Amino acid sequence: MNQLLVALPGYYDAIAEDLARADWLVHNFRRPNPEGLYNPANYLHNREFDETEYRALIDLNVLQFIVNCLKKGKAHQNYRTASALLVFCRMSDIQIEPALAVYERINYNAENLEEALTEVQLLRSLDNADVDYLAQYALGIVDNLLDIELVHVERESLAAKLTQ
Repeated sequence: MNQLLVALPGYYDAIAEDLARADWLVHNFRRPNPEGLYNPANYLHNREFDETEYRALIDLNVLQFIVNCLKKGKAHQNYRTASALLVFCRMSDIQIEPALAVYERINYNAENLEEALTEVQLLRSLDNADVDYLAQYALGIVDNLLDIELVHVERESLAAKLTQ
């Protein structure tokens, strides 16, 4: 039997409790409430030994909660839960896939393209931020994410792909 040792930070249980309480994850596991759904070790084990890749497909509602971590000055519980989702995905090596949310935002209207591109940039910036800092926000230790550095997004290239 293959084994993998995964050390999680002390705050992780509170992150998992917040996600479980929000019940945002829709999964294809056989049991309705599978044990270990919020345990990063399970995902990391499958990635390491079974070469399984996981992706979190987010809709526009979740994308809005995530980007509002940066856009809104006042923290809201949904923004904190979105930050907890980012922490969970990072610790579990789950890639966040925003295509569904972006197409929902554009909605066949090129006027919405700039906003969608900005949201992708904000998402990628948060997804590349320090995971401990995101956890502090998720847990209410800090009230804003002012120190997040924006990543570069190839807007023209991405715009061309999104409007094909």
